[in-house]
Amino acid sequence: MIYAAGEVLLVMIGILLAIQVNKWKEDRKREAVEIEFLKGFINDLEMDLAAYERVIPEIASIKSSINIVLDHLEKDLPWRDSLKYHFGKTFQVYNLLFSLGTYGSIISNDWSIISNINLKMALIGYYRKVNYTEK
Repeated sequence: MIYAAGEVLLVMIGILLAIQVNKWKEDRKREAVEIEFLKGFINDLEMDLAAYERVIPEIASIKSSINIVLDHLEKDLPWRDSLKYHFGKTFQVYNLLFSLGTYGSIISNDWSIISNINLKMALIGYYRKVNYTEK
């Protein structure tokens, strides 16, 4: 009887150990997938930052032209040919193209892969601000 109880206990310990090892392997796989997604987000955000940095000087130039036009109108100065350039510049629009590769992948998978809640909410907020998330 003691031998049988020992065998049952040994089998139960073996099963529990196998379950724990399996859980550990699944957790490692999940962490590896999460790390790949996070690396992808880093890459996409770096590309978005580079796009912003390319546009900032252009936006500053547009702001300067707007100020010139406003100053000219406020002071009721006579027409100058250079105002054509500045008026035209005030209507320039820059559309930023955001990097959405990782975002598209995570949407087709699941946001729950990101374990850090604050990071997950920040990423969702970012993509919501650039109008690429479902509303």
